[in-house]
Amino acid sequence: MYLSTEILLNLFNRTFPGLYYGNTSIGLYLGLVDHKAVSPIIKQEVEGLKGISKELSIKDGVIGVVPVIDMLAKIRMGQSLNALFEEVDSVVFKKAGYSPCDLDIQQATSLSLYLAYRLSKTNVSPLYKSIWTSVLCSVTETILMSIPTIRLEDYKFSLNYPPAFYLLCFLLCLKSGLDKNIFSKKFNAVLPYVVEYFPRSQANKLYYYLVLSRVRDELHLESAELNDHINLLGSCISVNDIQEELKNNVYVGDGMCGLYLLCNYLDAEPQILSQLSNFVSERLKTSAEIQRLHDNPKYLANHIGFWDGVGGILLTSLLIRLNNIRNGIIK
Repeated sequence: MYLSTEILLNLFNRTFPGLYYGNTSIGLYLGLVDHKAVSPIIKQEVEGLKGISKELSIKDGVIGVVPVIDMLAKIRMGQSLNALFEEVDSVVFKKAGYSPCDLDIQQATSLSLYLAYRLSKTNVSPLYKSIWTSVLCSVTETILMSIPTIRLEDYKFSLNYPPAFYLLCFLLCLKSGLDKNIFSKKFNAVLPYVVEYFPRSQANKLYYYLVLSRVRDELHLESAELNDHINLLGSCISVNDIQEELKNNVYVGDGMCGLYLLCNYLDAEPQILSQLSNFVSERLKTSAEIQRLHDNPKYLANHIGFWDGVGGILLTSLLIRLNNIRNGIIK
């Protein structure tokens, strides 16, 4: 889809920071495509942090915004926003530093994503590294122990599909430096529940297949039970059925853009990624939802974010284009 820089800047300037529903994803997109826009965007996002939630939520809180603008600063300016992270760390410590085991699953998953980024992508003092590693161990255990309690029938795709989303958070925590020997044992304790889940949605099936495969690889697990379940999931995946399932949903949160981002990050088979790339590219040209976003300014203004808005769509389109250039498909 195409929206002019003028329209995007207007949307960005009229709204507050927020990863899922705010202007942060539009700011990231603008910064990636226009180097001159980076400094004003980062400045505005940092100033806007004063007016948004300090709760432990990646959806609309500071812990969802700061890693994104840090990512932009590193890509475009070659530097990390360490001072800003230190301010956010103080807020996070007050809420979770003393009793991380008391967090609910929504807070635990949000905090796990923030701390995984913090420990793996930024400079952390030895003291804070020790503190955050300890906190992350606690919230990671909370996430794993929540797997047996999931009671959900899935009828449509969602990035929040609990069995897959919890394990995606777990995978990111492992990659941030947690002791894999310890967490291999903890994962094995919930493995009987992990292999019980068999998603009805074809897209969720692919999601679960990919994240389970990557967890197995990360922990170097040799479990016949796990391997059999992964192979069963893989044998039942149909990209054609996935396309049929998602043909009318273009967004990230529960649509085709989100599945493409997952497949790209989780290293899906090249054939699957290629088919999804072509499918998403075509649907973003012809979808009635895209036309509605183009034609209705009020509707567009209510759909600016990463989760269910143009921010997520534009970032996905940019990634597809970069992958096509990298693969020699376009110049």
